[in-house]
Amino acid sequence: MTGIELVREYFPDVDDATADAILWARTGYPAFFRGDAETYFRKQLEEAREDMIRVTATGEKWRIDTL
Repeated sequence: MTGIELVREYFPDVDDATADAILWARTGYPAFFRGDAETYFRKQLEEAREDMIRVTATGEKWRIDTL
């Protein structure tokens, strides 16, 4: 599974540009992993998704730079 496919798993409704921004801005992709890279990558994507939910719950418009 590629990095962008994993982003799409956690953020299925975002457009291509946002998925790319999440990949590069919210994760250590393509490096910065020790051990099982997919486990670390999934943890970072889960944290990004939780941040998106938190921001959205406050009534703010979600943007990549608010994460």
